[in-house]
Amino acid sequence: MPGPPARRRGAEKDPHDPQVEELAAQHCAHHKALLQAIEAAGLDVAEEKLFETYDAEASGEEDVQMSAFEAVTKMPYGFSAARTRCMELTARLL
Repeated sequence: MPGPPARRRGAEKDPHDPQVEELAAQHCAHHKALLQAIEAAGLDVAEEKLFETYDAEASGEEDVQMSAFEAVTKMPYGFSAARTRCMELTARLL
């Protein structure tokens, strides 16, 4: 018996598909493991120092903030309903 039909690249996935929740759980586990590795290596402290240095050097002459809309348009992928739901579920799990 053949498996499910292959999903073509870029096709919309139903945001309520159980695979979306499964993917969110995998993202959460990956994110937690990544944070643990960063902390174990002391990179979190180095990152904080980097941001403190940047903040101290910021002169306030130029507004370097961008809106959420601008940030989303710079993402390397689109925001389908399924991707958005997956991100929301991942945030809840964290």
